[in-house]
Amino acid sequence: MHQIPRHPQSDITPDFNSLAFLIFPLLVTFLAIIILILFPFLKTYFIPSNSHSTKLKIGITLTDAYSGNTIKRVITRNIQCPLCNGSGAAHSHAIHKCSKCGGKGVVKENLRLGLFTYEHLTSCPICGGSGEEITEKCKKCNGSGKVSETKEFNIAIPKGSKTGDIIKIKNMGEMGSTLLLLLTVNDEEKNFKRQGDDLLTNLTITMKDALLGFKKQISHLDGHQIFIEQNGVTSDGQVIRIKGEGLKKNFLFNGDCLISIHVDMNSISHDQALKIAKILNQTN
Repeated sequence: MHQIPRHPQSDITPDFNSLAFLIFPLLVTFLAIIILILFPFLKTYFIPSNSHSTKLKIGITLTDAYSGNTIKRVITRNIQCPLCNGSGAAHSHAIHKCSKCGGKGVVKENLRLGLFTYEHLTSCPICGGSGEEITEKCKKCNGSGKVSETKEFNIAIPKGSKTGDIIKIKNMGEMGSTLLLLLTVNDEEKNFKRQGDDLLTNLTITMKDALLGFKKQISHLDGHQIFIEQNGVTSDGQVIRIKGEGLKKNFLFNGDCLISIHVDMNSISHDQALKIAKILNQTN
């Protein structure tokens, strides 16, 4: 009997790594195109709008940002008329369906373009699109449904606030909307300057203090004292870092206070300067 020869097994096997290398960029490109197409719709339906809010810029001091002070501000805003409850009418029987648009809020207008005439819808000029017509206006708001109010309110400034931060206060904006306060912080005050979450300040010392060491204290933004102790020689321009005396970073940590030392070269007499010079010459 003749043995049927077997064909050798093919050495050609699919290279899945190469396939993945080719398919992955195409998949990423496809997903990117889908996201770009759908983004306007996602933004419309899922991203909250600030259309029902009132924006107001306010300035605060560096002390307010450091201490988290509560400050007072006065705002003038429109609120719902308390007499007509925002309807604009003197009484309920003074509100009727608009005679021009029939309560639809829109009317048809003919627009002529060259030889052609087009019909389009526009907001009713009588009711302003509300569909209602007021025959007797409210005496307090004159039919607008709103009145002006000047009100003082308190703002709790969060510690560590910086320029660009936003504070939200509900029901304090126009017609009871959310009030968005956009903060502008003055970054320099009382010999202190802000640098991120750190505070920079200066301290002038005498030549004697620079050579022999010193103990001093400086007043912080909120009035508490920062104690500084240096032993030995302190150089002009040296920076001393006091941990935790800066602005609030988060609920656990604060920035630091960086104190730049300035040595007053005129704080010693001429005779003292000569003695120091003599000592320096002897060391050489």
